[in-house]
Amino acid sequence: MKNNISIGIDNGVTGGIVAIDDNGQIITKFKMPIVKRKWGSKQRNFVDAEKLYKAIGDIKGDGIAIAYLERPTHAPSHDSLRSMVDSYATTRTVLDLLLIHTVSVDAIHWQKTFWTKPKGIKKEDYCTKKEALRVANEKWVHESWLATSRSSVPHSGIVDAVLIAEYGRNLHLNTAEHGS
Repeated sequence: MKNNISIGIDNGVTGGIVAIDDNGQIITKFKMPIVKRKWGSKQRNFVDAEKLYKAIGDIKGDGIAIAYLERPTHAPSHDSLRSMVDSYATTRTVLDLLLIHTVSVDAIHWQKTFWTKPKGIKKEDYCTKKEALRVANEKWVHESWLATSRSSVPHSGIVDAVLIAEYGRNLHLNTAEHGS
């Protein structure tokens, strides 16, 4: 029997990718591979499609993989939105080339499955990154969320990606149970 793999992808140049198996065990995790390119008069970060193709291709192997890719829905600036849309398009293209079924998910949906914002707290005062880290630490108690051995701060893209993968895994399991 082939192993089912859920790949969670936190979109963007500061995003992350995490693959988990049917039991929710982490297979691999890494930050989004990036490359610097000239954009106008500045150097900017872009998703490195070649490295992403290799890394996700290695994850897939001969198993059945479904990718859950966070859709760009809002950004603090025009440049941020451009970067997120470009990253999404690059990542989606890589997944299509690898023939990996992809489900686009909105942050608000996967986040609601893990926590709700307490009443009385303003949206701008509530930190979803802290909540994501809290939930990830509860579910994967012995896991490190550092991007590299030299990192000292958990990588929020990797943390979000593992929760996106878990959201997708549960979505897939619930659909399979109900024959949909």
